[in-house]
Amino acid sequence: MWQSEELAWKAGRARGGLRSSGPLTSEPRDGSFVSTQAAPPRTKYLREAYLANGEEIRAESRTTKFYYFPGPLLALLIVGLLDYAAAAAKYTWLPAMPGLTRFFGALPAGGTWTGATFALAFLLLLTLGALILLGLRYLEWTRTVYAVTSSRVIIQKGVFSREFEEIPIRQVRGIEIHQTFLHRVLGYGTLRLSSEGGARIGNEKWAGLPNPFRFQRAIETESQAISRGQSPPMNPPVTPAAAPPVAPQPAPATPASPA
Repeated sequence: MWQSEELAWKAGRARGGLRSSGPLTSEPRDGSFVSTQAAPPRTKYLREAYLANGEEIRAESRTTKFYYFPGPLLALLIVGLLDYAAAAAKYTWLPAMPGLTRFFGALPAGGTWTGATFALAFLLLLTLGALILLGLRYLEWTRTVYAVTSSRVIIQKGVFSREFEEIPIRQVRGIEIHQTFLHRVLGYGTLRLSSEGGARIGNEKWAGLPNPFRFQRAIETESQAISRGQSPPMNPPVTPAAAPPVAPQPAPATPASPA
């Protein structure tokens, strides 16, 4: 029966009439099918290894870009304009910037360098510093993650070293959200938790959190679910059973040689 079904499947595949719409499978020798399709990731930003078996993500986000990038970008823009004004004072073929180019051109010279050359070298160093600051802010933005799971509140952060902080949801006693008018327009705010044990994670501000009310609802919903005993269980990792010991086989008897 199995061989006839296998032959029919191969014949249909050769004619191009069969299309697979399910997960990829492989056929071991014992005739059973084993799925080879990778399971979808449970997290988007948080490292999945931080989650226990059975733990589910309820809310997850990075810090908003409006919190990290406006300062370095504004500094880079201002220093760039000053760079151009100093360069226009040094290289007269560039169009002058009103006011600034004349200012840099009037700076006193020192040795073989003109005042505009000194100013341009100093401003280029400031530009390099602004670029480094922008890169550090980018790394900080990509590595700072706030998450609410079915049992914990988690913060993952750190630029050159990874820091992981957590607090059980059952220990959360209060949630405060602060938003200015500009924060509400841009869609982010600051969230602060008060915890039962006074842990550090429960006493620091989560600044630049997008849609903080979504995190507030997620924490309150899971807190109520835990108090009613409806939170999904967190199972420990399954440890495979040890293989039974193999009994030693007796050595085969050696036939007696004829006299």
